[in-house]
Amino acid sequence: MRLLPRLVPVDAGELLTARQIFAAPSYAPRMQHFICVPCALPAAAEGSCARCGDVLLDARRDDVRELLADIDSRHRRAREQRLLWLSIVLAFVIAAGLWSIPGFWAARRYYFALPLLLDQLLMIGLVSFAMMKLTAKLFPARPRFAGVTGSE
Repeated sequence: MRLLPRLVPVDAGELLTARQIFAAPSYAPRMQHFICVPCALPAAAEGSCARCGDVLLDARRDDVRELLADIDSRHRRAREQRLLWLSIVLAFVIAAGLWSIPGFWAARRYYFALPLLLDQLLMIGLVSFAMMKLTAKLFPARPRFAGVTGSE
């Protein structure tokens, strides 16, 4: 017995028709080719969205998939920008907390002082970069239209 692409069991001497070979198994979900852009809800038939009432777009068209990929990339860039500003603010808060520790400025002079407080700016930059990478790793962005555009 061997398996064909759709995992149809076939005996060596048995011939199958194309309909039998490429028939969708009964457990396969029904394809949903229409999608609502505001709420990202897929639908099987065209018309209006069941949740928000907006018009459904046909995801089989190339221009619609390109639009959905563009929407996902804009959301991802906006999220990255928010994470960047949040990490910069938190880095400044950490730096201000270090500055308020008694003896920090005296220890700074002996161990790692650079002119014009460049060491402090370098510390803030490194802390914000590390926090941005850490938050991006801990809380990865999920695309809204991953199943349609093919992005993971």
